[in-house]
Amino acid sequence: MRACAVEAMLRHIDDPGADLSVIAEEVGISTRYLGELFRELGATPHEKWTELRLERASTQLRTESFAEKTIADIAALNGFVNVTHFGRLFKKRYRMTPGQWRCRP
Repeated sequence: MRACAVEAMLRHIDDPGADLSVIAEEVGISTRYLGELFRELGATPHEKWTELRLERASTQLRTESFAEKTIADIAALNGFVNVTHFGRLFKKRYRMTPGQWRCRP
């Protein structure tokens, strides 16, 4: 079930309007049970979804085909509405800003 939830999160990774109820509905479980599935891992579903979005963004920041995209574009492509919020979360996760990450050799 958890794997199905992660797959649903990946399908909606770029949709800022999607919430956990959409994920739970796709998997066929309640949002409460969705929370229980991830609590066993020591995280919330929202934290997992954010992690997936940040991982995808970190890859895009270093991918040649995304070189012309701005950091705001990449944030939006990964479901972040606010680029400042994206930058804060990114720095917390990777210990550098998205711009520093992009320029890193």
